[in-house]
Amino acid sequence: MILILIVSEIIPLMYVILGYIFWHHPPKNINGSAGWRTKQSMKSQETWDYANTYGGKGLYVMGLIQLGVTLVLDFFALRLKGDILGLYLIVLVIVQASLMVVIYKQIENELKVKF
Repeated sequence: MILILIVSEIIPLMYVILGYIFWHHPPKNINGSAGWRTKQSMKSQETWDYANTYGGKGLYVMGLIQLGVTLVLDFFALRLKGDILGLYLIVLVIVQASLMVVIYKQIENELKVKF
């Protein structure tokens, strides 16, 4: 059961690690394989640099918040059993992954305002 709850920390940890990388070491050049690759961010080198740095910071902060909240929720989930634990984990992972939409919207809106 502990292993199952540890798995619930994977998405927030990925957000923290990737956010840190893109925040502090964004891809230098516009490319199609790594970085914040949207039509808006790939318009110019300036938008590319801004999107990756700003997006990395947002992803990092969102990951830290999610990590903290998930750790607290997992502490209480230790008492759950069977189907309820499975449902908890499914809902948790869906919520964690869907928060990426929040970051996406925030970055794209920031790009529209700034550029």
